[in-house]
Amino acid sequence: MKNKAFALLLWIPCCLLLLSAKQDLPPDIPISQEYCQDYDYLVQTLKDNYPYWSLAERQERHAMEQLSACREDAIRANSLAEFYVCIRQALSPLENLGHLRLIGPSEYGDSLRLVYESSQDAWGRAVRNSVTVKNYQLLRNQEGQLYDTASPHMRSEAKNSSEMSLQLLEQDGVQIGIITIPSFLQNSSAEKQASSEARIAAMFAPFYQQCADCDHVIFDIRENGGGSDWVWQYGIVAPNLEKELGCFYIGLGRNSSLNRQYLSSIGIMQNGNPVSFLPELGLCPTDMEDMTHYWIFRKLISPSGTKKALSGRLWVLTSSSNYSAAENFASYCKATGFATLVGESTSGGGGGVPSAFIVLPNTGLIVQYDMLCRLNPDGTLNEETGTAPDLVSPSNQSALETCLDEIKKQHSNFTF
Repeated sequence: MKNKAFALLLWIPCCLLLLSAKQDLPPDIPISQEYCQDYDYLVQTLKDNYPYWSLAERQERHAMEQLSACREDAIRANSLAEFYVCIRQALSPLENLGHLRLIGPSEYGDSLRLVYESSQDAWGRAVRNSVTVKNYQLLRNQEGQLYDTASPHMRSEAKNSSEMSLQLLEQDGVQIGIITIPSFLQNSSAEKQASSEARIAAMFAPFYQQCADCDHVIFDIRENGGGSDWVWQYGIVAPNLEKELGCFYIGLGRNSSLNRQYLSSIGIMQNGNPVSFLPELGLCPTDMEDMTHYWIFRKLISPSGTKKALSGRLWVLTSSSNYSAAENFASYCKATGFATLVGESTSGGGGGVPSAFIVLPNTGLIVQYDMLCRLNPDGTLNEETGTAPDLVSPSNQSALETCLDEIKKQHSNFTF
């Protein structure tokens, strides 16, 4: 009897210890059923909203096959970190096609939280989601220990240095300034647009002072993979306008509730117009199967001063490395005539509107995607064909050499 009583006394604290250990388990690790729900929610939401399925198939990315193949691994994940890696692997064939990607913990903590934490729009609500905040912090604490967060398919925009440089040339009285801009990235902060505009303008001001008397100024963005549109709008275009300058774009997409939620946040007509109202565009018929509506939006930029910072003719050197914000700058230059493009066709990715967010309901992970396929003036998809330069560089000549040759033609006795 004494032995039984003694055993009972030992058993009680053991039970209490086990219960305590169970309570100490992280409450934010979802069960497998929640992973299953999140994975299926993501796949269905992409099917309903993402506009590039036909292009992905044409490029033989095998995206749907990958999504199907990764489902079992995703729903059997033993932790949030494992589930995160499974999602990233599942999306890898579509990585950055229309800016599609899973937001990583560093990007969330160092960029999105700072930019959108005070926003009252759809982006702000997504980023401030309580489950999202909690689980991205959990992943951030494990970063570099449980998994490799570097994406194998990231565009060059994440690798570029933002250091600009200037080269001045003078020959036979003709002055040329070459401003190299390897990236449009800017330091992430929660500052307002007005203060950001002033900071970006100040970043370019010393270069403009040295190029004020140049007959030609060449912006070399050949290694520029993108970044923030604010950099080129406030740093290059606005200081060099005498009056407003803008252009119109057409974007194709799906008239879904999620897309309307984000489009309304930036003042674009929510419902758009049925694609049946569009004239024949020459698009691949299967591309049109992905679209239900089109939206027309305008990019209008106003002068930032009473006088242009540069008086010379403006040129922009382009290449296939240009994507995202760099593409947006190139296409704006070509559409408005702000500057002459020289070099190679860009790689596209100019959506014209910010990417939307898909927030997984149980884990709070965020997947971003472009809502709209922007069309080029000739009706082709910008994501597929990019923007062609005004002057194409021959295969045996660099874009800079082609540009300097063209400048020579405009000046007699120019022998550079």
